Amino acid sequence: MGKQVVRALRAVLVVVLAGTVFVQTLMVWALATDPEDGTLPLTPLRVSTILGMVSVQVALVCVWRLVTMVRRGTVSPTPPSGTWTS
Repeated sequence: MGKQVVRALRAVLVVVLAGTVFVQTLMVWALATDPEDGTLPLTPLRVSTILGMVSVQVALVCVWRLVTMVRRGTVSPTPPSGTWTS
């Protein structure tokens, strides 16, 4: 992978990570400040959204680590890279 491809991929990862953090912040704020009036139970939806964003963030960190390993040329079936691919 070339340097420009790695930089572009990392830029995309940073934008997606920032978006997930923004959505999480909004969901936590809405969960903390918006009392439910009983018309539609939104708490389970908000909690599942927060947990989904955490899952996406974990996947982004794994992809970031793999891109770093690809750039260094250390991706192989050895334990350091196997940790991030299994």
